[in-house]
Amino acid sequence: MNLDEIKNSISNLTIWKKGNQRAPHKPLLLLYALGQLQKGNPRFLPYEQAGQDLK
Repeated sequence: MNLDEIKNSISNLTIWKKGNQRAPHKPLLLLYALGQLQKGNPRFLPYEQAGQDLK
């Protein structure tokens, strides 16, 4: 995947909406994942670790 494809995927990220309710989980998880990569953590993290970090 090249940089343009990554940018396109991020810009087309959808957020669940119903009326005035929003669930911004995808963008927040993306930021979390990028932060973990920046810290030098593995590309794939166990769900349990992310769950504990984001509690």
